[in-house]
Amino acid sequence: TVGSVEGTTIFPGSFEPDNDAFAPSSSKSGALTARVQQIILPNPLSGPAVEPTVFDLNFEDADAPIYNERTFKALINQPLILNNGLCQRNPYYFNETFADTKLREGNVTVVGPLAGAAPRKLAGNFFNEGGFSGNGEMIGYNPERCSVAAARADPAAFGL
Repeated sequence: TVGSVEGTTIFPGSFEPDNDAFAPSSSKSGALTARVQQIILPNPLSGPAVEPTVFDLNFEDADAPIYNERTFKALINQPLILNNGLCQRNPYYFNETFADTKLREGNVTVVGPLAGAAPRKLAGNFFNEGGFSGNGEMIGYNPERCSVAAARADPAAFGL
């Protein structure tokens, strides 16, 4: 599996659960969990590999959300600044029948730094953080000048 941060491929990763966005937590009814591990030393023949955890998510539905859905859509739909100075639009659309969008709250543990996967300043434990989950469709575009990418951002992706 190839992991990504905001759509930019940066490291090979392993995800738990393998084929779902999240799994029920064994520690609390109604809570969900997800984990990403960075594959540093793969061992596809006999296993196991060296796969330290990059981040852990533990969350549940938000009774009183910290943010609204429009805020999250605005954050994830900003053009990405690439290493070459160009930008890329990767808008996410949550307008299909089974989008199942939900505002979440929970705790995040970021472990770093691991080969640049998690910058040292992001490492730590973050409690009672706001989150958003849903089934969306991402449409990718070719890299373009940042001013052009910003001007071409689709208002529909922001929920406007």
